[in-house]
Amino acid sequence: MSMQKPESVPKRLVALGVVALVLFGALSTRMWFLQAVGSRDVEEVIVKVRTRTIKLLPERGRIFDSAGRVMADNKRTLVVTIDRDVVRKPAERLALAQRLSGPLSVPIETLLVRMQDERYGPFESIPLR
Repeated sequence: MSMQKPESVPKRLVALGVVALVLFGALSTRMWFLQAVGSRDVEEVIVKVRTRTIKLLPERGRIFDSAGRVMADNKRTLVVTIDRDVVRKPAERLALAQRLSGPLSVPIETLLVRMQDERYGPFESIPLR
């Protein structure tokens, strides 16, 4: 009778299994930490990334004199502006001024002067009214 060696699993395969178990355990631990322990921190980071705060200046209140009369008040006004690129050519400026002078109740000459005003930079809108 010949004795046969019992079949055994090669050492490399055992080592690969151990490495796989260690990596799977590390991955599972990290996932548990993110879900259970660090979820509030992660949620705060997500909220900061997804939202932004735009600060608006508050309106100034009324100013009264000693007798209680209003000295200064707030008034909302409509401001019509145009882009400088729209009115580069003189013919375009004149046509636009003629078209807008009626609805804005502003003379054509005044609109033409405002369209050519150098106080506003090349990338700023030009207020017409």
